[in-house]
Amino acid sequence: MPGAKRSDAAGRSPALRLAARRVDSPLDARRVPAPFGGTLPDPEALLAPDMVEVRVRLRSEQGLIEARRQSRQLAARGGFRVTDRAIVAAIVSELGRNILLYAVHGEIVVRLVEENERIGILISASDTGPGIADLARALRDGYSTSGRLGMGLPGVRRLADEFEIVCGQPRGTTVVVRKWRS
Repeated sequence: MPGAKRSDAAGRSPALRLAARRVDSPLDARRVPAPFGGTLPDPEALLAPDMVEVRVRLRSEQGLIEARRQSRQLAARGGFRVTDRAIVAAIVSELGRNILLYAVHGEIVVRLVEENERIGILISASDTGPGIADLARALRDGYSTSGRLGMGLPGVRRLADEFEIVCGQPRGTTVVVRKWRS
């Protein structure tokens, strides 16, 4: 995807093929030399060439670490600049942290999308937790029910190009954001 733009005979961009993999499946990754000896997985080999979606079930901090890593790699696959990859990882981190803090477990889906010749990343974070009692307050800076800074959801909304949240009070929350490649 990065670099030259692909098109078919009619000049249209092909639709992105969907190939999903759960992160707990085995990886058949090439290895590259590590800076201080040994080898590390080749980052380009960690995702299949046609992979445009990653799903991570969040039940622990380790799942959140994996979701951030996978989101950065998928953004790189989509041709995102380094700074935009960091923004994608920050969004995943904030949404995942909310799942672990308030709902105990949930799922994050990160997907490459194409719309009107634009390439983007769609991030969906879902849980079956207690929901958000006061959504308007939760979207304001400084509001937190856990004693934290209260910058999570408002920060995600600022970082994302598109932001949508659905609360199934008293159960479950789904946040969907898009970040477009610049």
